[in-house]
Amino acid sequence: MKVKLYKTTTGTGQTTITGLFQCRGDLSNTDCYNCASRLPTLADKLCGKTLASRIQLYGCYILYEVAGVAQISGMEMLFKTCGATNGAGTGFEGRRDAAFSVLQSGVVSNHGFYTTNYQSVYLLGQCEGDVGDSDCGVCVKSAVQRAQVECGSSISGQIYLHKCFISYNYYPNGVPRRSSSSSYAHSSSSSSGNFI
Repeated sequence: MKVKLYKTTTGTGQTTITGLFQCRGDLSNTDCYNCASRLPTLADKLCGKTLASRIQLYGCYILYEVAGVAQISGMEMLFKTCGATNGAGTGFEGRRDAAFSVLQSGVVSNHGFYTTNYQSVYLLGQCEGDVGDSDCGVCVKSAVQRAQVECGSSISGQIYLHKCFISYNYYPNGVPRRSSSSSYAHSSSSSSGNFI
């Protein structure tokens, strides 16, 4: 999948502003546009006139910051959400952890974006588009470890680090078929968050 990332810097010295937007790697150009075009209005509404802002929807995100704003680690956890705990019986955590291993290698070999269905677990992982494969692998590994600790036996979760994010859902009766449009439209309205 081609990374849908746009990053720019303007100004000089203390008036330098860096901004970027990125869409999920499986979104069509139309869905990317529809998601990203909502972000500036949301940033203004949710964050106002701040020096740095990040608005993350399930399908896309925007980030901007003025020079001099304290930098955070690419591994810094920005947001997490964990679903219901496992009611599906034994073996879930082993299945989830095996799926996480597939995700970790897949996101590196596919250069920053990967989705898969593995043993009834649907997974998605993506790194910021300008992060190299090796650093992306490290970031996703950190997100996976956080999911294991923070979400425990939850059958679904989303972990957002500064430079990558992962999402997983366990479907004991098999993963339902998804289209990128419907998953973007459904999830983006319910999973927005602003990170300042």
